[in-house]
Amino acid sequence: MAAHVRLPSLSPSLTWFHGTNPSKLWEFLERGGVAANAPPASRWSLQGHYDRSGKPHTVRTPGAMFVEDIDPADFDPGFFNISTADAIAIDPQQRQLLEVVYEAMENTVLSLESLNRAPDGCFVGSYAVDYQDMQMRDPEDRVDGMTIGVGRAILSNRISHFLNLSGASMTIDTACSGSLVSVDVACRCLQTGQVEGAIVAGANLYLSPDQSRDMGAMRTASSASGRCHTFDAKADGYCKGEANCK
Repeated sequence: MAAHVRLPSLSPSLTWFHGTNPSKLWEFLERGGVAANAPPASRWSLQGHYDRSGKPHTVRTPGAMFVEDIDPADFDPGFFNISTADAIAIDPQQRQLLEVVYEAMENTVLSLESLNRAPDGCFVGSYAVDYQDMQMRDPEDRVDGMTIGVGRAILSNRISHFLNLSGASMTIDTACSGSLVSVDVACRCLQTGQVEGAIVAGANLYLSPDQSRDMGAMRTASSASGRCHTFDAKADGYCKGEANCK
């Protein structure tokens, strides 16, 4: 038995390199812009990890696609009923997702009251958890509450908790395709009646050079030119990109 369910498209929201709204993203794609840039000061120092040598434990690519106009440390915990102590323990990806999802809700006809205890699901695509790696470097200096603060499952659970949703809440890691797979899972849950509505989001912030160093060890997987030349003879690997979207 097959069921057809009309899937309404709600106003999206995003935090993305070279633009913070869908229309700017579309304009950027239409003109064939290049998004590659160096790590902002709010992430890590490229000069301290990249010297063009290609030596082990150095960054192979001179940059990536970083969100330039946000500081991961900027967050208003009180607005989301989170204590300052808990906010310090929370992965900046969680913080950004809360802000982006709330902005998306503002762009729709939905109110927070209408979502209270609604049988709606939340599906989040995620991969890297740099904040956890950074906090684990020195156990003596680690903040309390890290178990919940950096758990990837909590990326979706935090949104469901804030909106008080009663439907499925899951974080999906299929590497680069996590957000797209989350859309697929959300559609299937809607079609089978497991949820009546769905929030789908994705988060990707690179707060540490560690992953870039690891990718450099894979040689041709990481672009030495710092550019993604997809389906092009000039292709020499790829660069990672940041974004938070709903």
